[in-house]
Amino acid sequence: MLKTLKRKPQNIPADAPKPAKRQKTKDAPCISAQIPFAQKNLTLAGWMKVCAFIDSRPTITQANIIQHFSSLQTGALLFHQSTLSCKLRKHPKMEACINNNPTALSSKCPCVVTSPAVERALIHWVQHMENKCKTITGPMLWEKHKRFEEELQIPENEQLPGDGWLQLFCKMYKIWEHCRHGGAGSVDMEAVQVKQEHCKKSLAQYAPRDQWNFHETALFP
Repeated sequence: MLKTLKRKPQNIPADAPKPAKRQKTKDAPCISAQIPFAQKNLTLAGWMKVCAFIDSRPTITQANIIQHFSSLQTGALLFHQSTLSCKLRKHPKMEACINNNPTALSSKCPCVVTSPAVERALIHWVQHMENKCKTITGPMLWEKHKRFEEELQIPENEQLPGDGWLQLFCKMYKIWEHCRHGGAGSVDMEAVQVKQEHCKKSLAQYAPRDQWNFHETALFP
C-alpha cells in the first residue's frame, strides 16, 4: 500500500507580526506629477530623428548615440546597439516608405506588400471601391492582392503566402472595415444616385412648402 505523504504543519509563533494592510485614501486630491516615459519600440518617426542626429554628427560613435537619446529628459529613446546597426542599414528603405506614404511615420515598421507595384494597384482598387461606396473586407484585400501578384508576374519567392501583412497595411492607409446588414448591404448605390437625381428634377417643379419630405415642412406656412 502506498504511503500518502503529508506536509509538515508550519509552526507560526503567536506573536508574529501581521502584514500591514494598505490604507485606502478617500477624497485624495489629484496631482499633476507624471512618471517619466521611455519609448522602447521606436516608430519610423523616432528612427528618422535618430538618423538626422547621426547625419549632423558623422564622427559620433554608436555608444554615444545610445547614451545621448537615453539621457534625454523628455521623450527618451531606448534601443540597443544591434538594433541601431540594423536600422542604419535599412535607412534608405525607411525613407522610401515614408516618401510613398507620410502616415507611415506613426508605424513601428515599414509595411511589407512585396512589390511597390502591387501596393499601388491595391491602393487604387481600394479607392475605386470606396468611391462606389462598396464594403471592403480583409479576405477581399487578401484575394485581390493575390490576383495582382499573378497579373504583375511577381516571382514566387517574393510573394506573400499569408495574411499577416493585412493589419499593418490597413492601419497605414487607414482602411476600415464596415459591415452592412439587412437591406443596406444589398443596395445598389449607382441606382440610388440615379433615383436621387430624378427626385431632384421632379421636386424642383414645386414650391418648397409643397414638396414631400421627411421633415414635414409642408405643415408650416
